[in-house]
Amino acid sequence: MPLALWFVPYLHRLPNHHRRMLGERIESTLYDLLELLNQARYARSKLELLDEASARVGLLRCQIRLLVDQLRPRDNGVTG
Repeated sequence: MPLALWFVPYLHRLPNHHRRMLGERIESTLYDLLELLNQARYARSKLELLDEASARVGLLRCQIRLLVDQLRPRDNGVTG
């Protein structure tokens, strides 16, 4: 899964407080997704596994969006 290969090293470069909270959850979700997709590849009944993988993709999207929002510099409305 190229996404996990690219994304996990990026997560390890995050500041500690982001790495420990959201970074570990994202990494876990990526590996869960990889596991589900691998199981679906060899399963006779793929639908349930692919439904679960789809839910994990949705969760991953939310987690990544939250991480990006936390890392983005905030505009506190103060003008210099």
